[in-house]
Amino acid sequence: MRIFISLLLSFAILHAYDFNTSRLATSSVSKWQDADSQIQHFIIQNDKVFKEKFFPLFNQPFSIVSEEEKAKFQIPKLNYTREDIRVVMTYTKYLIDQNRTEEIPEIYVNVIDGINRANSGNSVITLVFKIVINNLTLKSLEYDIAYLKQEEKAKLLSKTPRLFELSLAEFDATLERSIKALVGEYQSILLIDMFPKERAEKIGTALEQKMLNVYHKSIELKEAKEREGFVQKYKSDAKSFLEKYTAEVNYLKRTIAQYYNDTESLKELNQTQITTLGNVSNEVIVDMFFYTQFWINFMETREDCAKVIELNQKMIKALRHQ
Repeated sequence: MRIFISLLLSFAILHAYDFNTSRLATSSVSKWQDADSQIQHFIIQNDKVFKEKFFPLFNQPFSIVSEEEKAKFQIPKLNYTREDIRVVMTYTKYLIDQNRTEEIPEIYVNVIDGINRANSGNSVITLVFKIVINNLTLKSLEYDIAYLKQEEKAKLLSKTPRLFELSLAEFDATLERSIKALVGEYQSILLIDMFPKERAEKIGTALEQKMLNVYHKSIELKEAKEREGFVQKYKSDAKSFLEKYTAEVNYLKRTIAQYYNDTESLKELNQTQITTLGNVSNEVIVDMFFYTQFWINFMETREDCAKVIELNQKMIKALRHQ
């Protein structure tokens, strides 16, 4: 559970800026004159320290997690946010306005190199982070290319000939590892609070197999409508299941919330009429885990990954264009 809760929170935690960061979404992909005046003021004021301020963050996008931390299901700490990237990509628009485009390739190389070197490991969060940063950076580059001189394009390509190195194979492998880690985390809850070890292991094995089978089936679908229908069926089945087993699901959620000392979730969950899952079948318990998490959304995230890979190829061709 912690893996997916953290995912939802990871991009909501921003570094402090003295302006409305929501306006960065447009300023990073449009001309300097259209940027909000507060953003312009911040960038001009920090012109001389941009490299010093941001390049160290880009060199190591997220902290390295040790094997011991992985065993405890710890996740890497993200060292910068999408808003930080948008600030720097807005800065390139300032450099264009100031006729200082020779400084732009180094910025893109720094961001791209940092992300390419960063190992996603077992964390879906860091992989989603990479997809988000890839997308924001490429969309900014798509705007900037028209203003770069040929030698500046060549410099960028010489340093990062493939631009971002993201692949669907990396996405699939990372998600599979994360599913296994998630099930391992669930098993620790089952072992500690609910069932004998043997039963907990049976439930964990069945859950992992079910999640992996469904994911593998989803990525075999070639048509977008088929994939959309697949996800919608899952959500419909989940709704029916959760309505049928409301008390049991609430009891499970309360147990997990207690395990993590999640007081906010405990406040939201009503007391249930059951006091044990001992009489509930293994199949129902597997489905309770299967239908109460956000993992299915990563089928849709895979579509985003594919679109970023396509945009990356488009930008390589644009940089090579004479």
